[in-house]
Amino acid sequence: MASKRRREEAEDEEPAAKKQQTSTTLFKQKYGKDAIVFKSNKMDEAYRFLSNFAVVVPPLEYAGLTYATVEHAFQATKAHRMGLRGLGEQIRAAETPAQAKQLGGRVGMRDYVLGLDWRAGGTAATELPDLAQLLRAATTKPARIAAANAWLAQRYRGVFENAAAGYGSSKLLMHVLLDAKFRNPEMRRQLLATGTRALGELRGRGDTDWAISPDGEPGVLGDLLMAVRADIVRGAAATATAPLPSM
Repeated sequence: MASKRRREEAEDEEPAAKKQQTSTTLFKQKYGKDAIVFKSNKMDEAYRFLSNFAVVVPPLEYAGLTYATVEHAFQATKAHRMGLRGLGEQIRAAETPAQAKQLGGRVGMRDYVLGLDWRAGGTAATELPDLAQLLRAATTKPARIAAANAWLAQRYRGVFENAAAGYGSSKLLMHVLLDAKFRNPEMRRQLLATGTRALGELRGRGDTDWAISPDGEPGVLGDLLMAVRADIVRGAAATATAPLPSM
């Protein structure tokens, strides 16, 4: 049984590896053999400093708080902006960027809100009354999961897709955080050392538009890194001043 499961997992990984290789090949065909492909999960990778998982020393500062990595800052700020202050602090204190990403992902957020005391008189009933009302109305576990997912999707749209709220999109948030990261002199030096080469993160399983696309485009993260690099070269780096909601 175990050997069958390992064989099935290997068969599942093979198409993903082929897609990864194809997107990287197309990327280098379009942007040149010297285009830089970086990875989040390689500690000794020469260009890992480009990854959101790279540790920033001294810590990255944003909106009055400090973060070990861009991933910590991005995921925690999402939670803070959505009103999940306790989760935001858990993410900020996460031991690794991978843990921060997991906590701030859809499943991590769902598990967090389901774990709140949403009963009448509970903490969530005061801080997040609309969520508490939805969860109290759900009589089964599947119904509570569905209610939590629906609330999170609506709250995310309200915060990140409503320009009138003054927050901007998650991509704008990432741009601001990358600008803050590369105010670090050593990381700025490393980024400028990439010259004019195209930058793209290796596409992994489950990646959407952040990594190198299936047709070989740099992806959102690569585009943002190149934009920050261009800002630095022009001497016009944006300021990281977008405020967090009061906590």
